[in-house]
Amino acid sequence: MGFIGGRRPRLRWSLVLSGLCVPFAAAMLSGCAVGGEACSISGVANFSPGLKTTKQAVSYSFNGSLSLCRSVSGDAKIASGTVTASGSGPSVGCTGGNTTGSGSVAWNNGQTSSLALTTTGALNAVDVTATVTGGEFVGHTFHAVLAFTVTSPTQCTTTGVTSATFKGVNAPA
Repeated sequence: MGFIGGRRPRLRWSLVLSGLCVPFAAAMLSGCAVGGEACSISGVANFSPGLKTTKQAVSYSFNGSLSLCRSVSGDAKIASGTVTASGSGPSVGCTGGNTTGSGSVAWNNGQTSSLALTTTGALNAVDVTATVTGGEFVGHTFHAVLAFTVTSPTQCTTTGVTSATFKGVNAPA
């Protein structure tokens, strides 16, 4: 059965995009909280073994940049940083999964933050919660919603996705 004027596919993409945009907007607005720090985040994640349609135990590592940071009542000198992290999950695939890990942020003011991470994913959207366990902002919890992009989505059914870029926004939880 055909679709008149392609209405059904456009509606489906609209729903997908609105489903991704609402969490982004919520994360951006939560950066307005007193004592909150918020940044844009982008980078590259690597997966081993590669993500497939069938879930399996997977390890990850990622490197990224924090930019356009703003602080309501924290360190006003913070404008950017670099983040590295690694972790794993027992049942992760192209359709999502949960992981735990650790990471660190090197801020432009010379300070660092140590992080304990949890992630929950569905398709290309990943929800990250990071608790600062040491250094700058110790005791704070941050939340990020990341959108992942792969060069070839068909890798999910063949060799597995071993690398993906991501973009998003982090803000106080």
